[in-house]
This record gives sequence, C-alpha cells and structure tokens, in this order.
Amino acid sequence: MSVILRAHNLSRVYPARRGSVTAVDGVSLEIGRTEFVAVCGRSGSGKSTLMALLGALARPNDGSLELEGTDLLKLSRRELSRLRAKRIGFLLQTNSLLPGLTALDNAALPGILAGDSHGQSYDRARHWLSRLGMDGRWDAFPQELSGGQQRRVALARALQHSPALLLLDEPTSNLDPRAEEEILNLLREFRDERRIAILAVTHSDNLASLADRVLQMSF
Repeated sequence: MSVILRAHNLSRVYPARRGSVTAVDGVSLEIGRTEFVAVCGRSGSGKSTLMALLGALARPNDGSLELEGTDLLKLSRRELSRLRAKRIGFLLQTNSLLPGLTALDNAALPGILAGDSHGQSYDRARHWLSRLGMDGRWDAFPQELSGGQQRRVALARALQHSPALLLLDEPTSNLDPRAEEEILNLLREFRDERRIAILAVTHSDNLASLADRVLQMSF
C-alpha cells in the first residue's frame, strides 16, 4: 500500500506559566493511501494536537510532514491553505456549521471559498448530502437539525473536494446511541470502499474497532 501521509519526529511545545508543556513528543507515523487509522488515548495525551499537526492546522516545533510527497512545512501560507482545502477534509469535535446558512449552503461553502464555481460546489454538496442520507433536509438550518444530522452535514462539508485524507476529531462524541451508530455505519462504508485515507482521534472503542490500525498516545 502506498503511503499518503508521512510524519517524522513531530513535536509541539506550548509555553505555560509554570514552564513549557510538550503536547506531542517525537511522533513518527505513516498512513497508507486507503488506510483507516484510529488514535486513542486519555484526555490530555495530545491526540487533538497531533491531528492539528497532521492536518497542517498547527506547525510543529520539530519534525517533518509530507502529504502525497509534498513537504508541507516548506509551503507558503497561501500554498498550504490551497492544498489543505483540496486534499484534506476535517471533521472537528464541534460541527462549526454557520447558523445562518442551510445544510446545503454549509456543505458547499468550502468549494465557494476555494474559488470553485457555484454550480460545481453545490452539485458536490448535493451529492454528499444525498450520500449521507440528508436528501430531504438540504434547506434546514443547523438549529433545525439533530446532533447526528449536523454531524452528517459537517462530514459532507469535509468531503466537498473528495480529499485524499480525512481527519476526524471525536466524530461520535456527544451523540445519542442511534446517531452514533449512524455515523459509525457511514465510516464503515468509507473504510470498506477503500477510496480515502482516514485518521480518527477517538475515545470510542466502537469507532476504534473499525480501524485497520489503532495507535495509542500516552503522557
């Protein structure tokens, strides 16, 4: 299996009142092009920081990071933003849907912001919302949707550009059992299709059981 993401010796240190705090300490890993990797560990072990580093949302103090052979740490801010928008999809703990936009508008937004045509962006948004079972709720605003439905819209937004890598930060957190199972089923489908690399940060044993590999982070 070819490698899509390669990280070597990534470290992230934050200044603090009582001295610096090392959130990520020398992490090295590779993710295959269609692999599903789960990262588990206790709260405070650095899982979310690691995901931010792997998605180039945060810059490491040390280490190297390549996506599809491109050295992300050598890109300009503009180049990095463009690559991240097209090749990496993010689903964060908070859905971060814009309350004044409908589900369809929220799902199309990354395409619009990336400079894609209105038609392309909305066609892709309709495709993913339909794929995720949200056909009949395109015109609903976030406050009119359940937590699980909001998570689906956020996932459709993350998939707007059919990214090579999907990064999920606690995708089933704060969901009721039925909504959690729905999200798990969707992720199981993506895993079985083997068209995208997935890295999920999670406390959920159910989600971790879907992964090809489970990595543990500790203090």
